[in-house]
Amino acid sequence: MNNNMKEKKPGLPEMTTEQLLKNEKTVKSLVTVQIAAILIMAVVSVIITAKKGFGVFTILPFVFIGSFLPMIANLSAIRKEIKSRDLNRA
Repeated sequence: MNNNMKEKKPGLPEMTTEQLLKNEKTVKSLVTVQIAAILIMAVVSVIITAKKGFGVFTILPFVFIGSFLPMIANLSAIRKEIKSRDLNRA
Protein backbone atom coordinates (compact mmCIF):
# COMPACT_ATOMS: atom_id res chain seq x y z
CA MET A 1 0.00 0.00 0.00
CA ASN A 2 2.92 2.35 0.64
CA ASN A 3 4.17 2.02 -2.94
CA ASN A 4 0.76 2.98 -4.32
CA MET A 5 0.75 6.16 -2.29
CA LYS A 6 4.19 7.13 -3.58
CA GLU A 7 3.22 6.50 -7.20
CA LYS A 8 0.28 8.92 -7.04
CA LYS A 9 2.55 11.93 -6.54
CA PRO A 10 4.45 12.53 -9.78
CA GLY A 11 8.06 13.60 -9.70
CA LEU A 12 9.21 16.76 -11.41
CA PRO A 13 10.07 15.07 -14.73
CA GLU A 14 6.58 13.51 -14.92
CA MET A 15 4.76 16.79 -14.29
CA THR A 16 3.39 18.81 -17.16
CA THR A 17 4.87 22.25 -17.77
CA GLU A 18 1.66 23.83 -16.48
CA GLN A 19 1.88 21.79 -13.27
CA LEU A 20 5.50 22.81 -12.83
CA LEU A 21 4.70 26.49 -13.29
CA LYS A 22 1.81 26.27 -10.83
CA ASN A 23 4.01 24.38 -8.36
CA GLU A 24 6.76 27.00 -8.76
CA LYS A 25 4.30 29.81 -8.05
CA THR A 26 3.00 28.04 -4.94
CA VAL A 27 6.44 27.22 -3.55
CA LYS A 28 7.69 30.74 -4.33
CA SER A 29 4.77 32.19 -2.34
CA LEU A 30 5.47 29.86 0.57
CA VAL A 31 9.16 30.80 0.52
CA THR A 32 8.27 34.49 0.56
CA VAL A 33 5.91 34.05 3.51
CA GLN A 34 8.47 31.98 5.39
CA ILE A 35 11.21 34.57 4.79
CA ALA A 36 8.94 37.26 6.20
CA ALA A 37 8.05 35.11 9.21
CA ILE A 38 11.70 34.29 9.94
CA LEU A 39 12.67 37.96 9.67
CA ILE A 40 9.89 38.97 12.06
CA MET A 41 10.94 36.21 14.48
CA ALA A 42 14.56 37.35 14.24
CA VAL A 43 13.68 40.95 15.06
CA VAL A 44 11.44 39.89 17.94
CA SER A 45 14.09 37.49 19.26
CA VAL A 46 16.73 40.24 19.27
CA ILE A 47 14.40 42.56 21.15
CA ILE A 48 13.37 39.91 23.68
CA THR A 49 16.97 38.76 24.15
CA ALA A 50 18.09 42.35 24.74
CA LYS A 51 15.37 42.91 27.34
CA LYS A 52 15.18 39.54 29.11
CA GLY A 53 18.32 37.64 28.14
CA PHE A 54 18.81 34.34 26.38
CA GLY A 55 15.69 32.18 26.06
CA VAL A 56 13.63 30.05 23.71
CA PHE A 57 12.81 33.01 21.48
CA THR A 58 16.53 33.57 20.90
CA ILE A 59 16.93 30.30 19.00
CA LEU A 60 13.45 30.09 17.45
CA PRO A 61 14.39 31.74 14.11
CA PHE A 62 17.25 29.25 13.68
CA VAL A 63 14.85 26.33 14.19
CA PHE A 64 12.63 27.56 11.37
CA ILE A 65 15.58 28.05 9.03
CA GLY A 66 15.92 24.25 9.11
CA SER A 67 12.46 23.87 7.56
CA PHE A 68 13.17 26.68 5.10
CA LEU A 69 16.20 25.10 3.43
CA PRO A 70 14.34 22.11 1.88
CA MET A 71 11.81 24.55 0.39
CA ILE A 72 14.63 26.49 -1.26
CA ALA A 73 16.08 23.24 -2.62
CA ASN A 74 12.64 22.25 -3.97
CA LEU A 75 12.18 25.63 -5.65
CA SER A 76 15.63 25.33 -7.19
CA ALA A 77 14.83 21.85 -8.53
CA ILE A 78 11.55 23.08 -10.02
CA ARG A 79 13.28 25.99 -11.73
CA LYS A 80 16.01 23.68 -13.03
CA GLU A 81 13.38 21.36 -14.54
CA ILE A 82 11.54 24.28 -16.15
CA LYS A 83 14.81 25.58 -17.58
CA SER A 84 15.73 22.15 -18.96
CA ARG A 85 12.39 21.94 -20.74
CA ASP A 86 12.83 25.37 -22.28
CA LEU A 87 16.24 24.34 -23.62
CA ASN A 88 14.77 21.16 -25.12
CA ARG A 89 12.16 23.17 -27.04
CA ALA A 90 14.66 25.43 -28.79
